[in-house]
Amino acid sequence: MFETFEHTANPGHRVTGDSLNDVFAEAAVGLISLIVAKVDSMDATKQRMIELNSPNLEYRQVDWLSELLFFFESGGWLTAKASIKFAGKSLRRTVQDEIFCEDRHRRSLDVKAVTYHELSILQQKRDGKSFWQAEVIVDTWMSRLVPSVKRQRGEQLVKRRALIRCQYRHYLRFC
Repeated sequence: MFETFEHTANPGHRVTGDSLNDVFAEAAVGLISLIVAKVDSMDATKQRMIELNSPNLEYRQVDWLSELLFFFESGGWLTAKASIKFAGKSLRRTVQDEIFCEDRHRRSLDVKAVTYHELSILQQKRDGKSFWQAEVIVDTWMSRLVPSVKRQRGEQLVKRRALIRCQYRHYLRFC
């Protein structure tokens, strides 16, 4: 299961799963959901193997998502499903992809990069049940946001600037 959240200037996604394999597989779907508006409507047409070697879990997560972002940017590949197997420091993944098509898919955000900022992968317990949770923040291009998101962020920026001006005027009055 994944959910998106807003960080200071960029979006992120929080992924929860029973195992690390589930978390990494859902993180792929979470990343694609930031890029394309409706992930549910995707049909996996191609299957590929990806193998990565990274020193720890956090690096593996960033490498994994960066690889998927690279496949999207270079060839238009959208990951619909992923199955993952860990083997020491390496990670083997089978991904099922679909090619991005303007007629079928609607872009939501233009993701520039997967960041290490506040990246976390933790094993937690709730009600006696163990689960894994990961949080990833991505960097986006503001200029290529969809108009509704751009307008919403623009309104937030105007409100923030007005508040800063008001606080500054208040400060000058009492100096």
